[in-house]
Amino acid sequence: MGFSEQGRQRLHPEEALYLLECGSIHLFHQDLPLSIQEAYQLLLTDHTVSFLQYQVFSHLKRLGYVVRRFQP
Repeated sequence: MGFSEQGRQRLHPEEALYLLECGSIHLFHQDLPLSIQEAYQLLLTDHTVSFLQYQVFSHLKRLGYVVRRFQP
């Protein structure tokens, strides 16, 4: 999961939200921990990933698929 950018490991919004739901990571915004509801509101926007796209991503991950973004 994730990608490297400028020597740092980064997560796409859908990956971060999925890992938060699984209890694998904690997310912070302005040094405050995010609840799952707050993370949904912050990470799923018209400019990132829609709720429907996240549902598909999450479902496939739970089935054991390795899900990656399409890179044209």
